[in-house]
Amino acid sequence: MRKITLLLLMMLSVFYGSAQCNPGESQLFITTSDGSYPSEQWVSVTSEPDGAGTVIYAQGDGTYGNGSGDLTNEPFCVTDGETYYINAYDSFADSWNGGVYTITDASGTVIANNSGVSPDDGTDEDASGAFGNTQEQELEVSEAFSYTPPACAAPANALISDVTPYTAVFSWDEEPAATLGYDWRIMNEGEDPDDANNTPVAEGTTMTSSDTSVNITGLSDSVTYDAYVASNCDTNGFSDYSGVVSFSTPFDNGCGAYTSSPNLTIDDDNDPEDIIVVSGTGPQVLSDLNVALKIDHTWLSDLDITLTSPSGNSIEIISDLCGLNDNFDIVLDDEGEDFACGTPTVGVFIPEGLLSGFDGEVFDGDWTLSIIDDGGGDDGILIEWCLIPTLVDPPACEAPENLITDNIDAVSANLSWDEVAAANSGYEWVVMTDGEDPADSANTPVATGTTAASTEVTATATGLAPETDYDVYVRSNCGTDSISEYSDLVEFTTLPTCPAVSNLTVDSVDETSATISWDAVANASVGYLVEVYDFEADPETATAVYSETVTDVTLVISTLDAANSYDVYVTADCGAEDGQSTSEMITVSTTVPDPVCGGNFYDTGGIDMDFMNNEDYTVTILPDTAGDLVVATFTLVDTSTFDDLSVDIGDGNGFQLIPDLADGETLVYTSEAADGSLIFEFISSTVVPNPGWEAAITCIAPPACPDPNNLTVSEVTAFTADLSWDEEANASNGYTWVVMADGEDPTDDANTPVATGTTASGVLTASVSGLESNTAYDAYVLADCGDTDGLSVYSDIAEFTTLISCEAPSNLLVENVTVTGADLSWEEVANASNGYTWVIMLDGEDPTDTANTPVATGTTAMGVLTASVSGLTENTEYDAYVSADCGDTDGMSDFSDVESFTTPCAIVIPNYTEDFDGGVVAPDCWMEAGSGDPTTGPMDLGSGLWNDDDYLNDTVASGGSDNSASINLYTNNREDWLISPTFDLSGDTYELVYNVAVTDFANSNEPEGNGMGTDDVVQMLISEDNGATWTPLMTYDVTNIPSHLGQTEIVDLSSYTGNAVFAIWATDGTVNDSEDYDFFFDEFIVRTPLNCESPVAEFSTVDSCDTGEFSIEVNVTSLGSFSTIDAFDDQGSATQTITMAGTYTFGPYASGTDVLMTLGGDDADCNIDETVTFVCPAQNDECDVATDLTVGQDFEDFPVTGNNIGATDSMQGDPSCGAAGFNGGDVWFTVTVPSDGILTIEMQSAAGSSITDATMDVFSGACGDLVPVDCDDDGGEGLFPIIEINDMTLADQTLYVRAWEYGNNVTGEFQIAAYNANVVGVEDINENANIFLYPNPASSELHISGLQEVTNVSVFNMLGQKVLSTKTQNMINVSDLSTGMYVVTIDNNGVKKTMRFIKE
Repeated sequence: MRKITLLLLMMLSVFYGSAQCNPGESQLFITTSDGSYPSEQWVSVTSEPDGAGTVIYAQGDGTYGNGSGDLTNEPFCVTDGETYYINAYDSFADSWNGGVYTITDASGTVIANNSGVSPDDGTDEDASGAFGNTQEQELEVSEAFSYTPPACAAPANALISDVTPYTAVFSWDEEPAATLGYDWRIMNEGEDPDDANNTPVAEGTTMTSSDTSVNITGLSDSVTYDAYVASNCDTNGFSDYSGVVSFSTPFDNGCGAYTSSPNLTIDDDNDPEDIIVVSGTGPQVLSDLNVALKIDHTWLSDLDITLTSPSGNSIEIISDLCGLNDNFDIVLDDEGEDFACGTPTVGVFIPEGLLSGFDGEVFDGDWTLSIIDDGGGDDGILIEWCLIPTLVDPPACEAPENLITDNIDAVSANLSWDEVAAANSGYEWVVMTDGEDPADSANTPVATGTTAASTEVTATATGLAPETDYDVYVRSNCGTDSISEYSDLVEFTTLPTCPAVSNLTVDSVDETSATISWDAVANASVGYLVEVYDFEADPETATAVYSETVTDVTLVISTLDAANSYDVYVTADCGAEDGQSTSEMITVSTTVPDPVCGGNFYDTGGIDMDFMNNEDYTVTILPDTAGDLVVATFTLVDTSTFDDLSVDIGDGNGFQLIPDLADGETLVYTSEAADGSLIFEFISSTVVPNPGWEAAITCIAPPACPDPNNLTVSEVTAFTADLSWDEEANASNGYTWVVMADGEDPTDDANTPVATGTTASGVLTASVSGLESNTAYDAYVLADCGDTDGLSVYSDIAEFTTLISCEAPSNLLVENVTVTGADLSWEEVANASNGYTWVIMLDGEDPTDTANTPVATGTTAMGVLTASVSGLTENTEYDAYVSADCGDTDGMSDFSDVESFTTPCAIVIPNYTEDFDGGVVAPDCWMEAGSGDPTTGPMDLGSGLWNDDDYLNDTVASGGSDNSASINLYTNNREDWLISPTFDLSGDTYELVYNVAVTDFANSNEPEGNGMGTDDVVQMLISEDNGATWTPLMTYDVTNIPSHLGQTEIVDLSSYTGNAVFAIWATDGTVNDSEDYDFFFDEFIVRTPLNCESPVAEFSTVDSCDTGEFSIEVNVTSLGSFSTIDAFDDQGSATQTITMAGTYTFGPYASGTDVLMTLGGDDADCNIDETVTFVCPAQNDECDVATDLTVGQDFEDFPVTGNNIGATDSMQGDPSCGAAGFNGGDVWFTVTVPSDGILTIEMQSAAGSSITDATMDVFSGACGDLVPVDCDDDGGEGLFPIIEINDMTLADQTLYVRAWEYGNNVTGEFQIAAYNANVVGVEDINENANIFLYPNPASSELHISGLQEVTNVSVFNMLGQKVLSTKTQNMINVSDLSTGMYVVTIDNNGVKKTMRFIKE
């Protein structure tokens, strides 16, 4: 389909103002932008510095401070060649906080911009916060500039107007020097008009300086362009192009005659409809329809849009699309693109309901667009919509409609369809095998036929196969060679020869019988086989519990068991010719009988089925004989946690919940009610039901001596308790009570009661003594009914726990914590007659464990509830405990709950050094904070983004010990602090020394881009009021970036004489720049200033990798305050005495050695130490020295152990995959693809190596001109790659394999191999042949032992290519073969042996 576009008008222009300038003057423009507080900024332009002289331009109305804020291309006039001054003011005199100014000419050329640095005079004289009488104090900078216009100036005020989808007008101001007119160009967005590689969309020239307007044609709709114009000044040449003017052409939706512009409101209360009335298209019908919509509406997913044709056919074309995006300007076309939503959504898209559903309909009539807004809170307007039809004449002979199949049996079906008046020669119908096209002559109809007249619209298709899927079609025969297309297909399936029974139904059911029925099968001449199986039994393997053949379609099955479920199968038997049908099954569940003595108690689902949701009923089971007791023995209880089965045994305690039983468990409930009954209550939930329960119901005579009820324990103390119980009338000899240790059975002779006793008849209480405090016990009681009725069983258990005799103190507090001490307090324990004992333990140590020694301990007298602790260590975590001493009787209490505390750090008196080599982010007495800025102070203490990492990311150089604090800055809106201990600076004059560096992320290279982000800031801060306020000592940003090689900063602290805390604060600002870098902070020192000056030197390495060594060159540029210094290493080299600047060489050293170089004079405080190392790169570090891989049959054949130690970036471009983890460090391999084009290349881990993640890229071509073949990151074992090639175009080609460790932050070894299972193997055949090769390896002659006669011998390389063939009995000459691995195949009268050898 052609793209449909919408016609709109549009105008865009550059936003330059204008100022009337005199001859000899030029118009310039001033812009101020960025900064945190633009309202504090104000500028003027004057003829003299510092705002003096004539005011050329002043912001606002010219009054100082009026109209402060950002400016955009504000115009003013200057005399050509004169010097002027731009004056930048800030009402707080605290710099422009990131703001900048720029002065440009009409072509956009920058005349002045303060080098992009925020204006700041470095003083804070005024902090009034308002523009006042301190103009001189508030001046931040006064910068001189002048302007001389070029001999040929670019035109000013370029403008694009009258924009249509395909045209626009381009105009500009006249430039008098453009005597030969102007050169103009229209470029695709972002393309440079001066770049010869870019082709203008449109271009041209005008002939005179007054020709300042052109009409542009040949544009495309919905596209953004850039317009440029340059002056042609004859002998003065061409000017630069003017500043770019960008513009976008509107979308053209192609609406024509069938358009409506109703501007209807769409909201929650108004679902509009709009109608387009079509007339005059006669009998023509649609062959295609597109619909254009222009709707302004917020939250487009609220809209459901339906189009209804004149015939009443409705299609929903949009439903809940585009989420929270706003506004449609779209064309719906079945052949458009998938929806690409935006604000607005513009383009040609596929509707949700295809518009092809209208194809074939008459176009004339009323077309209705209906819109429903089904979301709240958003509304809009239907601005315009239109229909874009493609019309064709209706076919002369139409296909029949409403084809129907019915009366389908095993071999035939009846067909019918609607009459077509023009089908005067009747109809043709065909029945096809499912899925076959009747129009394809390669397909043969299963059945076909015709009728003779238009009114003959039925037929019967015969000769079909049973149980088969068919497609049926019909078409009209309108005579005179006019036959319609086939109708829409109708699918049907023939029945089996003996159909299955249908409507199998359970008509009635009781406890032992069920009545079932089914519909008759016409040809079931023998009858029906009815089989009954246990529930869910497999009828293929199980035995039916009932079976009968009947001729009726109703059967009563009366041999069933109550509360059971059965599966009933019914099969029709249609005789020997038609056979039996498939069986139909129905499940029958007999009813559950009422529970009685000798019976069972089930849930409503019986034995096999689950109970139902939302059941709520009560069942009472009474004994058959008055005076008996009902006993329920449960063998199954399976209910969910949301269902409650409860029982009331009649003991006066009401209902108790019955728990679920595990397999094999039982649970017995015996009635204690006067009438001998058990009452059950069941309530099921709405969640999934469970199997329920099953219990056997028996009835027994009551015991002659019942056990006592309601045993109760009361008045429990630490050592005593009281018992009480209900009287049993028959307890003529009283009662016996026992108290057992928790969990012990009183009927087990192996268990000894803790306490026991008896009471006389009628005495229903007892007091127990001799118990232990804080101990759990079980109490029981039994009745003694005399010699005749004997003893009862023990009563139900009564559990209790004695009280604690001496309670542990509560509310232990630790307060007034100092560097070496703390105060303790606690609440009183009433019976602590001997006072209290307190202990201080190291964090986590148990005070009850004698292996642990308290840090401090002590006692207090009764009533003394505080203690002071001393002798503690700074910055240490402790646990405090206290226990009460309640005297000899009640003893010592347990220790109280722990109260943990940490002593603070001591104030540091310099000198002090922190080297960050301890392996933690924040060393002792340092702290991180995860948010806050220098105005708010640190917040979120304890969290943060600082890392403990190798200084400069140089793992090898540091040897793993030169760690530092580092932070990765790469995104935005993050702040982080690293805060020092408190220092006492009162005793002397001190200085702060530290190292800083910035490298690219995760490597030691110089950072990319601008180094640091535009608003990234890292500051060294100091606070003299314990963190309430912070003052910058040093600021690092895009204008002051530390070296990637590192640098040392020294800050004078002589003005600070009290306590001070230092912090390094980092933020990546609000702008998400592309820069991704690591900032390092190391070797933090607070010291008294040195009495000497350190030497200055640079250290570099010179490699001798052919011998695996390197040397160190020390370039001494200053001896500092010394006349002579010594230079020496820690590797035993001779000390060199240096008396003048110059370069001195040390070494050689073995590759990878960490060498500590020291330079110093007679004062060791001014020595400089530098650890230097160099690692020779791997032999295959570059593409052109790649290591060869030999192709084996599997990975284990020829694995190569590679390494990335010292590997560099081979500069072969970005990899094809895993680019995010590529930071150089790649190594190279080559391999030749076998002749079948099949090859697998795989990397795996090497034993003991730290490399666990790697990536691999494979190329054809040559180094410097590589062609990607394949790439993989994590497709192999673990995080290693594997690449599988199957490409005959690569057969016999050499491939280059590039491998690297993901991230290039781990060095070590790995394994790599290339293999193809089809290459000639090692021991492919006849292991019993006693043939072997020697010598192996061989250089010239390869001998063969074990041959009995002259034999065919072939030699293959590892690509499977034959390189030598001969006949011999004992030797072959291999001197002409290249070094490497080969395979020898020996064919001795059909007996083959294959072996490997190595050619030296």
